[in-house]
Amino acid sequence: MRSPPKACNLLSWIFRGCIPTCVKLVQRQVSCTNLCPWCGLEAETDWHAFIGCTRAKESWSSAGLSELLLPRQHHFNTLQELVFNICSRESADAAGRVAVLLWQIWSAINDVVWNDTRETSITIGELAVNGWQQWN
Repeated sequence: MRSPPKACNLLSWIFRGCIPTCVKLVQRQVSCTNLCPWCGLEAETDWHAFIGCTRAKESWSSAGLSELLLPRQHHFNTLQELVFNICSRESADAAGRVAVLLWQIWSAINDVVWNDTRETSITIGELAVNGWQQWN
């Protein structure tokens, strides 16, 4: 796979199941809500954060990567399985673009939590595309 080191690092967190989502933080006795910082409607699991949240879905579309997600999202039970399938079956460039998008989504979620700033889904997708192009 071809992607920036920060995106590869995030993938390693995803594959090890150690993304610090709100649900996992609450399970570890951290005093916070388990709701998604973006939508505030559902518990923030790794699946919800990267796939299920409306903002995440729109980001995949904005980045032009929905065609990689939509046929797969109902065939896998975990984010790890879905991302591994994409990374192992798609081209190195496509897998890299997905990794950069995932990193951009995670960065945007953290911006909501730590900086109280909210990027639009279109902006997240555009930042992912531009980040991939600049790195590549």
